[in-house]
Amino acid sequence: MCGIAGWVDWARDLRPQREIIEKMGQVLESRGPDEKGEWLAKRAGLAHRRLIVIDPEGGKQPMQRKYQGNTYVLVYNGELYNTVDSFYATNCNLFPSRSKVS
Repeated sequence: MCGIAGWVDWARDLRPQREIIEKMGQVLESRGPDEKGEWLAKRAGLAHRRLIVIDPEGGKQPMQRKYQGNTYVLVYNGELYNTVDSFYATNCNLFPSRSKVS
């Protein structure tokens, strides 16, 4: 079990709101006691709590990747049972991981 939280605001800069994003993640601690992560940008913030099952390093979240000059950020809660097949079928390796959250 894991937990995710997010905040999007098109009208104001959220970068000074790190403490709130961290508190949003703290509320979810019982859903993911093993690891936490936050990501914050001008218009959005994400928090993640993780219960580590497999791939402790590869499953760290929020996942961030740069691709063709763009930065992609992902928080995910759940399990993809056909992860490898899905990524090979779409020729996508933007978020490579052996974790259940790839």
